[in-house]
Amino acid sequence: MAGYNGFSKSNNAIDAEINGCYPLTKTVEIVSKATVVKSSLVKRIVKSIESSEYHHTSNHYNITYYYDSTNLEALLNAVKENNPDFVFADYDWDALYREELQNYENGKIEFCGCTLTTEEVLMNCRQ
Repeated sequence: MAGYNGFSKSNNAIDAEINGCYPLTKTVEIVSKATVVKSSLVKRIVKSIESSEYHHTSNHYNITYYYDSTNLEALLNAVKENNPDFVFADYDWDALYREELQNYENGKIEFCGCTLTTEEVLMNCRQ
């Protein structure tokens, strides 16, 4: 749905936010609050993954990257639930996207050294 809603965001950006995708700052705020992981660490995690999409913002048509806060929140909570001793601060977040997020197949995903099923991740999604 092309077009702008005023001078601030495109209609597609607004649609993305309705579906749980937000710019970096808002994603960090949402995920940090929902997972009780420090915002500075969540910011590092978010920056280590590829954005879900981008949208035009402002009357200058700037590009703003959007991240899927719902999926990230579910993944972090699933890791905490399945591996209570996991220390997020000790993990190599620089290698995260490159090595792990691409390994999704057969209903399983490798994330933070944990093998999670689709069901385990979905159980941690916000309703």
